[in-house]
Amino acid sequence: MSSNYKRKIILINPGFQLKLSAYFAFLTVINIAIFYACIRYFFLVFVDMGVEIGLPNNHVYFMFMEDQMLTMNIVFLVTSILTISLLMLFGVLISHKIAGPLYRFCNHLRDIADGKKEPSEIKFRDGDFFPEVADCYNKTIR
Repeated sequence: MSSNYKRKIILINPGFQLKLSAYFAFLTVINIAIFYACIRYFFLVFVDMGVEIGLPNNHVYFMFMEDQMLTMNIVFLVTSILTISLLMLFGVLISHKIAGPLYRFCNHLRDIADGKKEPSEIKFRDGDFFPEVADCYNKTIR
């Protein structure tokens, strides 16, 4: 293994990061439920139309509708699990770009306050959110 290898910790601030991911998952579940209810409603309208025109209960139309609803339920279940999983994963990854710089900045300030290091400039990783915090701090130090 390379000597400059650094272990990457994804959950820097688990409370914040998991909470943000839970919000993403919650909003996704609400969105999926709304879409599911709308599609289910349209299927029920089609079934009611079959009843209104006097089709018998064992008509092929009703069997077709039942098969289509079952297929839709399976597709919705699979896509819902996939969507929630992906959004929770991306929630953790995006929150990492928020928690990482704040964690680094707090540790830097703590080390200065504890006398472990002198005030010096700080740099965040490329792609991290809030680069302006480092810029403002560095301008203050200069």
